[in-house]
Amino acid sequence: MREANTIGNSWKDFENVPVKKMGYLQDLNAAIGYGGMIHQFKNYILRQDRPRIVKVQAKVRAATVALIAYRSVGVSDKEDAALKTISATIAKYADALIMAEKMTGDGPRAVDKMIKIKDGPALQAMAALTKELAEVRQQKSQSVYMAVDRLTNFSAWVAVSVGIMLTLLFIFMVWFTSFRLGRPLRAMADAMAKLPRLPKKLPHIFSKFKLPQKMRLPLLKI
Repeated sequence: MREANTIGNSWKDFENVPVKKMGYLQDLNAAIGYGGMIHQFKNYILRQDRPRIVKVQAKVRAATVALIAYRSVGVSDKEDAALKTISATIAKYADALIMAEKMTGDGPRAVDKMIKIKDGPALQAMAALTKELAEVRQQKSQSVYMAVDRLTNFSAWVAVSVGIMLTLLFIFMVWFTSFRLGRPLRAMADAMAKLPRLPKKLPHIFSKFKLPQKMRLPLLKI
């Protein structure tokens, strides 16, 4: 029972930390990567279509929500540093969007020349999160596997113990039947076989002495 609880706790810990972080990291990557904040911002610079501003703002909010959710699960020092780098990059794009909107009339080249944001640190931070999460996932998975192995060994031990107990019980039943129960029964049978038998012509004796029917039955049962 204790081993089963250990597996349950290990699996619950696995679900509560690595699995949730994987989901939040995927949300963060979708909000920032291809089709996300950076991609939509660059398209706005090239096309300068105002409806795209709303798309960039939506991706900024989605990335921010994913960051907050990731932190809420609990983070290590490496994860904290990576999240700060990504958060700083998101803030730069949010500020750059305001500036780009004001420079709409200056043309794409002028805006692109004025606004320079390095995406490298944020991408490296995303890779660091992925690596850190993979290591944590492996550790948690190992804990689950070890708990399963312990439960398997315990089950095997129980099965062997039950088998030994059943074997001993069978041996005891054979011994009890043969010696404790069989011998007295055989002795009783032998004693019964040695008892004198009634003569076969006993009914003729009854008729000879003209015994009543009521007196014959008790004698026949002796």
